[in-house]
Amino acid sequence: MAKKKLKSCQFENYEIVEIEREQIKNAPYNPRKIDKKNREKLRRNLDKKKGGVGLIEPIVWNRRTGNIVSGHQRVSILDELEGTYEYTLRVSAVDLDDKQEKEQNIFMNNRGAQGEFDIDIIEGMLKAGEIDIDNAGIDMAEIMQGFGDDILHEQEATKLNELSSTLQKYRDNFDKIKGRSDDTNDTDFYFVVVFKNQRQRAAVAAALGVVDNKFLDGREVARLCDIDLDTV
Repeated sequence: MAKKKLKSCQFENYEIVEIEREQIKNAPYNPRKIDKKNREKLRRNLDKKKGGVGLIEPIVWNRRTGNIVSGHQRVSILDELEGTYEYTLRVSAVDLDDKQEKEQNIFMNNRGAQGEFDIDIIEGMLKAGEIDIDNAGIDMAEIMQGFGDDILHEQEATKLNELSSTLQKYRDNFDKIKGRSDDTNDTDFYFVVVFKNQRQRAAVAAALGVVDNKFLDGREVARLCDIDLDTV
């Protein structure tokens, strides 16, 4: 029996084309930023020479303007890895007006539009050793926040236990906090407390009688602990 010919998806609105790197421009308005740590994660993932998988999804490029719609950081890193602009790249070419381009630039980088992780599924993969933390782009703080310290296989558990014991020390000594800075250039003046989720953070903030915020001023914490920072 002949295989039934299927119709093409009617919602596709792109074309995979090969273009020269110099045809690709950064969108001057691009609001998406990346810090040094996460950029290094992305670089490791793209660098096949150092164990990464390489570029496995195309850059989205607008024919009308030549601007990148999605993929600024990846292109920047590819330039570094190639060591030149003289290369070609297969891209997902779209045809958008200026307004649509800006909207899609934001939409395609909007985590809220991309859904969220099912924590139970990721926990199961971690327990079974089916994924590597570094290759998945997850760092230890994110593991602590999402899962606690009881789900990793042995090779990652040691690192996590070190972090966990440090955090526990801060909890145990919370009423003895005495942050100090020997001079104005000292950068060792903070500590970090990680909760499993936002609800836990909000509960602690409510118990302390402070505004639920990711950052608390040290003097506010000291006041709650009856510590006069001007005397220490």
